[in-house]
Order: sequence, then C-alpha cells, then structure tokens
Amino acid sequence: MWSPVVMTSITTAVGFVSLLTSQIYPIKYFGVFTAVGVLMAMVFSLVLLPAALLVFGVPKARRKAATVDDATKVRVSTTLTRGLLRHRVAVLLAAGAVIAASVVGAGQVWINSSFLDKFEADSDIVLTDKFINANFGGTSTLNVILDAAAPGTFKRPAVLKAVARMQAEVDGSLEVVGNSFSLADYLTRMNKVMHADEPAFNTIPDTSELVAQYLLLYEMSGDPENLWKVVDYEFQRANVTFQLKSDDSKALNATLAAVEQHRAALEAQGVHIKFAGSGYKGLVFTELILEGQVLSLALSLLIAIALLALMFKSVLVGIIGSVPIMVTAVIGFGILGWTGIPLSTTTALLSSIAVGIGIDYAVHFLERYRISARSTGEKEAAGAATMRHAGRAIVFNAVV
Repeated sequence: MWSPVVMTSITTAVGFVSLLTSQIYPIKYFGVFTAVGVLMAMVFSLVLLPAALLVFGVPKARRKAATVDDATKVRVSTTLTRGLLRHRVAVLLAAGAVIAASVVGAGQVWINSSFLDKFEADSDIVLTDKFINANFGGTSTLNVILDAAAPGTFKRPAVLKAVARMQAEVDGSLEVVGNSFSLADYLTRMNKVMHADEPAFNTIPDTSELVAQYLLLYEMSGDPENLWKVVDYEFQRANVTFQLKSDDSKALNATLAAVEQHRAALEAQGVHIKFAGSGYKGLVFTELILEGQVLSLALSLLIAIALLALMFKSVLVGIIGSVPIMVTAVIGFGILGWTGIPLSTTTALLSSIAVGIGIDYAVHFLERYRISARSTGEKEAAGAATMRHAGRAIVFNAVV
C-alpha cells in the first residue's frame, strides 16, 4: 500500500500548495499548513501504524468458508461492472448531460464579498447593521474619485453640474444607495441659503465667479477642513461618497454600473473616474480570490496529471485519472450556479479540497485495477475485483 498512500498524499498536498498562487495571505497560509498536515498524516500512517501492529500484534489469520455475505459482494460488484461496460454509451451520454447542465450552471455563478453573510441572521453585528441601514445612509461606502488634469476644474459650473447629475441619478435609481455627498452638495446648499432658501436656487451656481465667491466665503466663515474632505486644495481632484445599505457584490456592481454610465460625460469635461472605499475594497478582494482560485485549480490539475503519469508510466493514465476531478469541479460550480449560492472565500477554498480528495480515489482505483488486470487478464473480471476492493474502500472514505 505504500505506493498509492504516498502518491495520494503528495497529490492531495499539491492541491493545497497550489493555493500559494493566491494573492491573499490567509489562503496561502491555509494551503501550506494543510499540505504539511497531509504529508505528516502520510508519515504517521506509514510509520506509526506498522509499528503499532508490531507492538500490539496483528489479527491471526483464520481460514473460513465462503459466506453468503462474500457471495453477495462478488455478485454486486460483478453485476455493477458488467452493467457499466455493457451500457457504457448510455453512461457516457448521462455523464455528458450532467456535465453540460453543470457548465450552464457554472456560467450563472456570481461572486459575493459580503462580510456580514458570514454571521448568523440574528447575531448582534447583523442586527446592528440592519438597524443602521434602516435609519441612516448605510454602513458600506463607495468613493468615486474624480481626477482632472487642470487645477481649478472643480470650480467650473459645467463640471459641478455633471457631478450633481451623476449623484442624483445614481441615488434615485438604486434603492441600495442611501445617501451621497460631494462638493456639489456644499455649493447647492450655499446657493439656496444665499437666495433666502428659494427652492429655485437649489442648484449649482451658473458662473465660475459665483462658485469661487461661495467657496471663499465658506473658507472664511466655516470649517475649511470639511471642504478638503470632498476636494483637494487645487480643486483638481474631488471625492464623491455613496453610502450603501448592503455590502454584497451585487449592490456594489449595480452602483458601479450606474456610475459608469456617467463616465463619458465627465471625461468630456476632462475628468476621469476611479473607485475606492470599504465596499470597493471588498469587491477587489473577492476578484482576487476568484483569479487565484482558477489559477490554483488549473495548476493543481496539471501537477496531478504529471504525478499520475509518472506513477503509472503513462500520460494517458494520468489524463484518465484527472477526469473525475475535473468533472467534480465542474459539477461543484454548476451546483453553485443552479442553487444561487455565491462564490465566496469559503466556497472557493472548497474546490481545492475537492481536487485534493478526489485524486486519492482515482489513484487507489487505478492502482487496484492495474493489479487486478495483471492477475486476471480480463477487463470485466479486473473491474469487478477493483469494485469489490478499492470500490468499497472509496465509498467508505467518501462517506466519512
């Protein structure tokens, strides 16, 4: 057993070590520590178990007649193998249908970076967040950074009106947006106050001179430190803050899409858009998880194929052994898509675990089949013997 035990341990460890391709350190640490744990379990299995058998003794061999149970095992394994071989076209078609459905489902997988989804619905942090979102602007923020080439750009009425228009349309079209704030809000409010609170003047001033006068007035009589939170001293870079009532990726992507619709209008004024904020950080974090996971999956599959080909001295066997893992990965992502479960940190890590465990089954099955084929010289008998021995062990292992 040492050969398949070593090979399954190495391939499992490779599945976890491939997580080093991630840019996120907790995922890297998870991969390294788990890989070391798997290899140590291999050492203990190959050293401590034989030593324990020598110390405590092994069960004495007993000759016994074939029982009904043994006959049942032979009959079941033979019938299963014979049925799979006779109906292999139907089996392949059924497998193809499942894979096709899974591919369609995988195309519907959405990424979610919600921090709050990791807590129970009745936990204090979730209830507190819900209360704040119901009564205030929102707990998650998206900062739209507006960058212009020329100083003084954000004193121009046309630019300020474009910013105010963006705020109004994004805030008005999305329920998830609870509030927004920018330099345009200061000037709109000041313009209205300076005209005896007339609603008609609740707009951006029409001239750059009037804008400059309002800003000078605010710097002299108000708190200019507040002003520098929404614009820099040269009035060349501005910050528009959107408060969101949700931190999940759908809410953030919807807000980003609404802001992007105003990119052309702002760029026509010489203003470029960038994004920042706590909510946007979470979105970037999740994209890094996805990119790293896809890369680690591909890498672990390639290494697994190479190790299987080395073990069985056949590239074809290496490819055959990797098929169950690839199918498992596709079905896993298909189930996520069809059930609406998002791809998050947790579900992304599970795919690496599936690869690591799945390769073990393939190695044990192929190794047992090779031994059985050499002794029987016949495909059906070798398959039945493999099902009876490695097949039962794989089922027990999978259930555990």
